[in-house]
Amino acid sequence: MYEYEYVEVETAGIVFGFNSDEYRGVIEEYAKEGWRYVGFMPTHQRSNGVIRSVDLIFEKYRQE
Repeated sequence: MYEYEYVEVETAGIVFGFNSDEYRGVIEEYAKEGWRYVGFMPTHQRSNGVIRSVDLIFEKYRQE
């Protein structure tokens, strides 16, 4: 069985871009802990459709 972890990261608010390389650091830190990055999901967006933040999604196999 897999377990999932979600980490919210803010974007720059321009079409689609990030304020910094924060997302890379998050992915690297979770990888060190045995998590695998599997994708992202927009969590907040402006009325004009610009994405303000996303959840980075990680998974790890858990023995039952």
